[in-house]
Amino acid sequence: MVKRWFAPDIIMHHRKDASRNVLAIELKAVRDERELGARKKGVQKDRISLIELTCLGKFGYTFGAFLLFIGSETKVT
Repeated sequence: MVKRWFAPDIIMHHRKDASRNVLAIELKAVRDERELGARKKGVQKDRISLIELTCLGKFGYTFGAFLLFIGSETKVT
């Protein structure tokens, strides 16, 4: 089950109506493959939590996306 602490970075839903939860997006940025290796467990945990929100969880988001940015010049705006 989804842990209480997990909250996707971006969500699109209709308030007070769980049947209209549309999209959950989780974003991660790392400098390089080495940092990704060091953070692998945390990244995997967030991916699993996102799957639970969309496929298995009580929140029932229709779509989920996990975006991983690798690179020293990663900028998300």
